[in-house]
Amino acid sequence: DNLNTLFRIAEETLKAELAAGTNDIDLARDAAQQANRLTKGKDPEVLSQLAQIALLQGDPASAIQFQTDAIGAMDPEFREQRMAEYEETLRGYERQKRDPNRRTAP
Repeated sequence: DNLNTLFRIAEETLKAELAAGTNDIDLARDAAQQANRLTKGKDPEVLSQLAQIALLQGDPASAIQFQTDAIGAMDPEFREQRMAEYEETLRGYERQKRDPNRRTAP
């Protein structure tokens, strides 16, 4: 389905970007933004992916907002399982915003 395809494109492109420093971050961003439109901004995985992309593009403020939105969009049934991971990622983005010279791994 279209949403899963877009999510996988963004995910795989991000992995390549992180592993090899490729220049495909715009492709990842475009695919994640389209996936976010399709889910009406309610899918925490997509929002978290957009946060990671924003950080890689040097925009920690947007990364913080997307990650905060991802936490808010989590299904209460699964929230406990993933909350610690999402909150730790959010703290990393906040550290990056305070100290832009720090490279925070998403």
